[in-house]
Amino acid sequence: FPAALRQPAVRRERRPFVSALATLGVLLAVLAPLLASASPAGRGPQPTGQHLQPRSALNISANLWSIGAETMDRGYTTFSAWQPYLGPLGVKRARLQAGWNKTEQVRGRYDDGWLHTIVDSMLAVGVQPWLQLSFGNVLYSGGGDGSVRSPLPVGPGRAAFLAWTNHTVATFPHITAWEIWNEPDIQHIPAAEYADFAVQVAAVVKAVQPAAQVYLQVAAHADYLANVTDRITQTGPAGQLARLFAAVTYHPYTYNPSDTYATLFPAVKTAALGLPVAQGENGAPSQPGTYGALSNYNWTETKRAKWLLRRMLGDLGHHTLFQSYFSMADMCYEEAGQLAVNTKGLLETDCTAPGQPVRRAKLSYAALQALTAVYDDQVQVLDGVHFWLGTDQARQQQQQREQQQQQQFSVQHVASRQRTLEGTWRTGNASGPPTDVVWSAPVCHLAVSTDCGLFVEPVLGAAMAWYMHCRRAPGTARSVPARLRSGCLLASSPLLLADKSALQLA
Repeated sequence: FPAALRQPAVRRERRPFVSALATLGVLLAVLAPLLASASPAGRGPQPTGQHLQPRSALNISANLWSIGAETMDRGYTTFSAWQPYLGPLGVKRARLQAGWNKTEQVRGRYDDGWLHTIVDSMLAVGVQPWLQLSFGNVLYSGGGDGSVRSPLPVGPGRAAFLAWTNHTVATFPHITAWEIWNEPDIQHIPAAEYADFAVQVAAVVKAVQPAAQVYLQVAAHADYLANVTDRITQTGPAGQLARLFAAVTYHPYTYNPSDTYATLFPAVKTAALGLPVAQGENGAPSQPGTYGALSNYNWTETKRAKWLLRRMLGDLGHHTLFQSYFSMADMCYEEAGQLAVNTKGLLETDCTAPGQPVRRAKLSYAALQALTAVYDDQVQVLDGVHFWLGTDQARQQQQQREQQQQQQFSVQHVASRQRTLEGTWRTGNASGPPTDVVWSAPVCHLAVSTDCGLFVEPVLGAAMAWYMHCRRAPGTARSVPARLRSGCLLASSPLLLADKSALQLA
């Protein structure tokens, strides 16, 4: 593949079981019967009956996956409704909004009970919360309000916000990561104002918890972030940026996840002035015409599951500090007095019933659950490893086809000392997101770069549900193409190629 289209690779060093970075098509086989039904009958090989075993958070020491648990401070989702689904999902982090307006409803009196319940319950199932310090509070002059559109607190409101911050950090010693505000660039808060505010808040956090990880936050405007970081470095003592802040979180909402990596992500990294960059919030709807970002496209659950895999694995492959999917459950907003459902949740919410109960887990819940089963703290990202997968004819005409159809391929790779996993997906065209289409090929040839390890019994997982098996001839060189016994599927969701011994199958 052209260098611009290659994705990084990953290495697992510390145990025989190898996770797969980047290819989660196979990982959706956690719920094979459900997933198989998502694609047209008769397209490609059938499931073998062996499925990847999910892992709960308590059975994973650490990983880089986070789930969005936002908006509970405003009542748009209810923790008790989806709490049973959290531990089995396998993420090790959850993003919460600490909710000043909800916590301090009488001046000087902080009612943290609602937040304690959530934090303690998450910790009990192996999930570490990280908290956003937001939004305003109507009790104070200059305090703003509790909505996402609140201005930054000023005057008496600023002093009260800092007092609440001091209380919150002291009250939750098990929380060690703190994010400052939400998408100030989208809310048209001047960069200099946000920078000064962030420095004040971070100083309070670090005074209470010196080892705390404090995150700057932007949506997706690199120029805004550059102005923020420049302001912090130019108006404070030398080293202030690195001393107060551990990372920048950003929210790259793009219809095609791959569009992020050519310009936006590099620009954000540059503007961060050496701070690590984390993907702190990103999601897509599971149906068209609903509320929130990207809702004006023709989504299905299948498309959204593929989008999730490509987004999360693409971010991981590009060395983001961690990756967070938005969000756990559908959120029940109210706009102009009307119910507005944000369907980005992994769980379908009944927004018309008391307590916002969960109706069911969507396809994307299985996708993320499968991803967490494979990618843990023993996975290391490797750059520059790639392979080719396609039919005889496609191999000969690949370049011409790409020029005519603007096809894009992304590749990622996972390796251990003796085992290898690699993957690819096809977007169909340069501007398109995942689709419901499956491209079928009767015979595939596999060419792996020479440093990728030897496949003894390759297993190919494709199009969200299927496994295929093949064997390389004894003594075959690693760089020599291997013919798969079964057909393969080239689709807009990730493929996983692994040695069978590297997977925990049931």
